[in-house]
Amino acid sequence: MIALSCGCCESGKKSARIEDDGFSGSAFSSITQPQYHGIPAEPRDIERGFLAAGWTRLKDPSGHVIFFNHAFRVMAIDAERRNCYLTDGQLQPFDVILCTPDEKMERYLGIYPEG
Repeated sequence: MIALSCGCCESGKKSARIEDDGFSGSAFSSITQPQYHGIPAEPRDIERGFLAAGWTRLKDPSGHVIFFNHAFRVMAIDAERRNCYLTDGQLQPFDVILCTPDEKMERYLGIYPEG
């Protein structure tokens, strides 16, 4: 059996695997993540949690909620109620998309103001 795993597996938080059984040539994939407890966070709680952790809210012309961490040059997309819970008063984002924007996206979102 051959298994390829994503880098997040080492964290123990979430894992994705693509496996080949070694015989039939068929591949299958699986994604696992722990169960999260709490209540869906309100938008104000999501924003407060990200800002307190050093993120900046970007003004997305399309209306999506996007946060940016300048220290790591990483965007957090889809920080919505369905992906963020409050547990014991703490924000717990669990299915937020993290990515590094390319230059075109940086210009579109005005991440680094020119001039």
